[in-house]
Amino acid sequence: MIKKYLIALFIVLLIDLPVFSEQYTPEKYCTPAYDVSSKANQVFSKMFGATFFAEKLGESIIRKQIKKETGQKFKVSLKSYSLLDLKRGIFKSLKITGKNLDIDGIKISLFEAKTLCDFNYFDLSTDEIYNKSNILMSYSLIVSEKDLKETVNSKDYNAILKKVDLNAIGIKLLKLESVDVAIKDERLHVMLNVSSGLSTWINKASNLKFEVSTALKVVDGKINVYDVRLENSNKRLNIAKYLSLLNFIDPLQYSLDAFAIPNGKLVINSTNIIDDKILVEGIIYIPKK
Repeated sequence: MIKKYLIALFIVLLIDLPVFSEQYTPEKYCTPAYDVSSKANQVFSKMFGATFFAEKLGESIIRKQIKKETGQKFKVSLKSYSLLDLKRGIFKSLKITGKNLDIDGIKISLFEAKTLCDFNYFDLSTDEIYNKSNILMSYSLIVSEKDLKETVNSKDYNAILKKVDLNAIGIKLLKLESVDVAIKDERLHVMLNVSSGLSTWINKASNLKFEVSTALKVVDGKINVYDVRLENSNKRLNIAKYLSLLNFIDPLQYSLDAFAIPNGKLVINSTNIIDDKILVEGIIYIPKK
């Protein structure tokens, strides 16, 4: 029973969900505790070490399941009221931390998520596990320049590039060959390598390189690009066309998509560029069924 509940917790950390801007606070969204064992049972369970044993067993199961699902190692911290409560699917808190992750070619320097409510409840009575309390979590994510470079060179990301139709966004006679990235001067730089089948087009050059840089800000709970600049000498090109392309191939958003949740809401509260790293922080909310 414990295993089913722990597997469910991990699954909800890895699938896509919509993004909203509403402020989610524990005072407003945490479910009041119910069905928790008596204080006497909690004291008895803790006194004889049963609570500690259950927590360590639960942490081990979560770590093994995460390793099975992603191939990655995570540090897990689980706190329960008692052995009986954990068997029912009731716990105080859960914290999951992963460093130097590689999830399907997406590289992440750090991912951490922890519950904000001191009462969390999953129904384990059937094969279809669902949460009987609201689940509210904070998360933080660090993506480095090195992470982004390795991500844009991954097989899955390159499969996206092959689907890009530059003609559809008004960039004629060119084909997108590759993308590179850099983080410098508190901006995200995206280098585009494009080719033309016409050898006489633009000074007989068959390959062209464009560098677009952008600042980042959070608007309505998600990251937006702004102050977009064309950094190389091709100032005559229409930057609006490249903004459209940048939104489609955005390597940062592609990385963030690995850490979303089903049937819930993901809120990005802040994003900051520090040296060669991007820090993203926010809230995950899963309403009870």
